[in-house]
Amino acid sequence: MVLMRQILNFLGRWIPLGQVDGIKIELDPWLVLMLGLILVIEGWSAFIFWIFVFGFVFIHELAHTFVARKLGYETPKIVIMPFGAAVQIVGMGSVPRHEFYIAIAGPLSNLVIAAILLVANITGSPFINKLAALNLGLALFNLLPIYPMDGGRILRGATRMISPHLSAYEATRRILIFSRLLMVIGLVACLLFCSFGTLIWTLLIAAILWVVGAAELNSLKNQDEQEQ
Repeated sequence: MVLMRQILNFLGRWIPLGQVDGIKIELDPWLVLMLGLILVIEGWSAFIFWIFVFGFVFIHELAHTFVARKLGYETPKIVIMPFGAAVQIVGMGSVPRHEFYIAIAGPLSNLVIAAILLVANITGSPFINKLAALNLGLALFNLLPIYPMDGGRILRGATRMISPHLSAYEATRRILIFSRLLMVIGLVACLLFCSFGTLIWTLLIAAILWVVGAAELNSLKNQDEQEQ
């Protein structure tokens, strides 16, 4: 019982990994558990591949951070989780043009990495090609117009640039309706054509996006009510 309590206590805390240029880097302990299971079940090759996956995800978040800082925003920390990573940007979304630039920086970083790997792979290494394909996949996945992913934030920034009269709340509400429609269509397609494992992962990711999107919309609604 004591051991179980200690394990649950550990899994409930973020693990500090240090700082990069004053930005705190924290790791979700569930990711440590996931990587440990991958190592035990699938071996070193799969473990090393997933280390690369989260390394590229971290670079993706650093790209967001770099652009945000150039535009004058505070970026206290980056958190790395089993389902990806997120950078905390204070005031994100307040200026539509800035949101557009910050959101698109992450996918662009993965596209650049993919191009560099393909050009540098003069030996035709299958592993390097796999890493290039991984970065291309990360870029395309994050560009999906689903809020609160990068594609959804790009869409919100562009929408408010085209229609300046829209508040952040109203733009988010409309994009969230569109995003949820896309998610339902995607889930139905996955139910028909995906394997069981892929379907479970898709359901988990969709649930997380649904909940986070709703929480952000509620936060924006509260801000609007306070300002009125």
